[in-house]
Amino acid sequence: MLCEPVPAQSELDAGSPLAGKRIVIVEDDDDGREVLGLILREARVELQSFDCASDAYNYLVHASVSEQPDALISDIAMPDEDGYAFIRRVRDLEGHEHRPHLMALALDLVLAGGGSCASPEGGPSTSTSPSPSTPTGCCAPW
Repeated sequence: MLCEPVPAQSELDAGSPLAGKRIVIVEDDDDGREVLGLILREARVELQSFDCASDAYNYLVHASVSEQPDALISDIAMPDEDGYAFIRRVRDLEGHEHRPHLMALALDLVLAGGGSCASPEGGPSTSTSPSPSTPTGCCAPW
């Protein structure tokens, strides 16, 4: 039986491309928000999560410079505001206040048959099957 050493926590933290990134998630479904939060926390993300776009927007408006997120992940179909419209409002806020653009993803995951990941600015759209690696894979390039 071969025993491999267990890496120290600092080695695990350094191995995540998302470690230390600040991410805001907006998901009205409690279970979806919890699962996405667990995945991102495991990747050592500093996470703020909201169940509606209005609360997330309020947070972004009032967040200090050190609290500003690196990325925003928003559900598309929410009862208070469509995810694309929400991200457009965030883009308007960034423009009016001369804030740097944060990475923004609008997600629509359908657990029974797959989902989609698209940019509200009309960027590439990729159909995906939900998996634990999908959320971190979308953000890994930065």
